[in-house]
Amino acid sequence: MAAKQRRRKSNQRASGKQDGLLGRIRRRICQAFFVVLVFFVTLCGLYYFGPQTAQDKIEHYSAVLINRMRQQEWMPKPLVGILDQAYNSVSSGQGLLVDGGELGYDGGPLLAGLPDCQQPTRVLRNDAVINLFDEANRQTRCLAVRLSASHTASQSGKAVTERLSVDPRVPNLRTGQMTDGPFNAQALLPPEWLYHSLEEASMQDIRFPTFSAPMHERFYKDSWLPLMEELAVNYPSRFGEVWLYVGPVLKPKGKRLASGISVPEQFYAIIFNMTAEGWLRAIAFLLPHEQPPESFDQCITSIEAIESLTGLQFLPALNQAAYESLRKWVSPKPW
Repeated sequence: MAAKQRRRKSNQRASGKQDGLLGRIRRRICQAFFVVLVFFVTLCGLYYFGPQTAQDKIEHYSAVLINRMRQQEWMPKPLVGILDQAYNSVSSGQGLLVDGGELGYDGGPLLAGLPDCQQPTRVLRNDAVINLFDEANRQTRCLAVRLSASHTASQSGKAVTERLSVDPRVPNLRTGQMTDGPFNAQALLPPEWLYHSLEEASMQDIRFPTFSAPMHERFYKDSWLPLMEELAVNYPSRFGEVWLYVGPVLKPKGKRLASGISVPEQFYAIIFNMTAEGWLRAIAFLLPHEQPPESFDQCITSIEAIESLTGLQFLPALNQAAYESLRKWVSPKPW
C-alpha cells in the first residue's frame, strides 16, 4: 500500500511538473503574441495618424524587409507571388511626385512629348517604338517604347531574335560596322524580352541596326540583358503598363571602332509608371560599359544626371515646375 501511495505521489509530481512546463510555454506564447499585437497596433497608429516622416520610414523598412524575403532562393513560388504583391503595394508611394493628370498622354510610345535633344536627330517612328537617331554618329540617342502586360504573344521568341543587317531608312549603317574585336551590334531593346508586350508588326524595327549599339559581349550578357528582362518583362507584368526609355551615353572624344562609330561609355534606362492612384513615378539606371557594378541597386541615378550626360530633356510637355521635382528624384532601391 505504501509503495502504491509513493508511486501515486511521484506520478502527481511528474504530472504537475509537465502541466507547469506546458503552462509556462502557453504563457510565453500568449505574452509574445500580445507584444507582437501591441507592436503592430502601434505601428498602424503611427502610419495612419503619425507625421509624414513616420509614414515614410515605415514604408521604407517594410519594403526592405519584404524585398529581402521575396529574393530568397528557398522561398516557394506561390509565396513569392504574394510577397511581390505586398512589395508593390508598399512601394507604390515611392516617387509619386507628379500628378499624372498633367501628362495628357495618348497611349503611344511617348510620355509627355518627344524628348528634346541638343544634337541633330532624325525621328524614326513606328506604332510602338520611337527612335531619336543621330545620323552624324550613326547611332541612336534614345529609344522610347510603351510596354503593356495585356498583350498576348502570338509569335515565337526564336523568330523575333533574328537580327536584320540594314535599315532601309538609314542604308549607310550596317550591323557589321558595329562589330569590332570584343564589341558587337547588340539590340538596346532585346527582342526576346519585348515580344510578350508588342504586336508582331511592331517587332520589325527593333531588329534593325539603327536600334542597336556596339556593346562588349560580356556587358550585354551579364548586365544589359538581365536589366532589360527586369524592366521590359517583369515590370509590365507587375505594374500593368510602363514607358521605357533607353540609350547610349556618347562622348565626343571617346573610344571609336574601326568604322568610326563611337563606343558608348555608359548606357541608361528610365522607367515611367502611372500608379493606381493616378500619379507618375520614375526610376533611372546608368550602367558603366567597361566595369558595371554587380548589383543594379548601385546603378540607380536621377533623370537629371542622365540628361546632363546625354543632352536630352525628357517629358518636355510636362509642367516644368512639376518635372523639376521628378528629374531630381533618386529611387532608394529598385521597385
